[in-house]
Amino acid sequence: RAVHEAAANSAEHAYGAGGAGSAAVDVRCAFDGPELACTVTDTGRWQTPGDPGDRGRGLVLMRTLGDVLRGDADAAGSTVELLWRTAR
Repeated sequence: RAVHEAAANSAEHAYGAGGAGSAAVDVRCAFDGPELACTVTDTGRWQTPGDPGDRGRGLVLMRTLGDVLRGDADAAGSTVELLWRTAR
């Protein structure tokens, strides 16, 4: 669910109104020993979360569902990294 939320947020918010049809979102996941890591990347523009109201809870949801959440944004786009530590 957290990866879906990150990808949906990227497709909806990174490219602004009318840009969703041409939006590229890259999702990569890798399982390495005791960790599952997923990265969601786009080339759009980060939008600062506003007042939650009925929406705006995506980052909270991702933090709740994953063990680690990191995000980075610059002029080239945005990246969200999610990490789950699994039992060996």
